[in-house]
Amino acid sequence: MLVINHDSLIRLRKRNPKIAAKLFLNLAMRLENSYRQTNQKILDGLVKSENFGTDLKGRFNRKFTDLFSDISEKNQKKWIQSSTRIPMTAEGILDAIELDQNSWLIMLSGKIEIRCFREGSYQQLAIRNAGDLLCRAEMLVPTGDSKIELHALEASEILCVTAEQLEMLQRKEVRLTAQWTEELVCVLSDQVEEANTYLKFTV
Repeated sequence: MLVINHDSLIRLRKRNPKIAAKLFLNLAMRLENSYRQTNQKILDGLVKSENFGTDLKGRFNRKFTDLFSDISEKNQKKWIQSSTRIPMTAEGILDAIELDQNSWLIMLSGKIEIRCFREGSYQQLAIRNAGDLLCRAEMLVPTGDSKIELHALEASEILCVTAEQLEMLQRKEVRLTAQWTEELVCVLSDQVEEANTYLKFTV
């Protein structure tokens, strides 16, 4: 069994950022899949216990590390210019059908609620603020008789990073991509932990 700790990943990012970026992105995809599965368990538990639509938001929704916190302002501009910006008005709903399912959605500004719509009722899953990772667009695709929505609680702007844009940025700015995908893994790890904590209160 091969064990890779965080320090070894940091060394890999510095010595071979191209390989590190691919490795971090692969880890992020696995974590996102785990996050999506946990959210489904949360929803199933709420439906089974007849608590779908209850207010659990007071116990969760902690502030996560800003995905750009360790990236210089100059490099932040490079990242934003390489991506697509999506403005949302207050109370607006993001239509996931228009998005590339492989894209990553990141909060640039504002406040957004991730919620599930099912049989005429809504269940909040999380609140995300500027600098937070929202989700991978695939998570918003309707499944069965429910769908996940992004609901803007105030005027907001989302950064949409497609797989093609990420690949293009990696060719031009490999060290920046490795640094950002490392942050992505760290944030997703925390979000999975948050979702697992949430799950304890729904089963």
